[in-house]
Amino acid sequence: MAGQNQDDERRRYKRLSVYLPAEARFMEAAEAGSGLPCRTENIGAVGLKLKIQGRPKVNLEDLIFVRLDALDEEGHINLQGRVKWIKLLEDEPEGLEVGVQLTGMELKDWDRWLSLLSWHSD
Repeated sequence: MAGQNQDDERRRYKRLSVYLPAEARFMEAAEAGSGLPCRTENIGAVGLKLKIQGRPKVNLEDLIFVRLDALDEEGHINLQGRVKWIKLLEDEPEGLEVGVQLTGMELKDWDRWLSLLSWHSD
């Protein structure tokens, strides 16, 4: 389709522009022990885009854990996935964006994640 974003064309699931505070840990990076402040830029059924403060040494397919503030009475959602793409931010020398494909999460975390998506898609 003309005028449609190429990312949208290849995605199986719709992404929603949702900005939620979070903390990320890259398990293969030197900074694995400390969480980095970040926020979601968009979310979908099986993935999300994170804007991270700082520039950890991260590679494609690295394992990432994200503690997401769901902004509700239940508190946080624990997400787990793999880094699928990395983009250095030209206008922010101390920031980067990563695409995360969610995988390996516990059922209760998947349930809360999908509930969060349905709440934001209405």
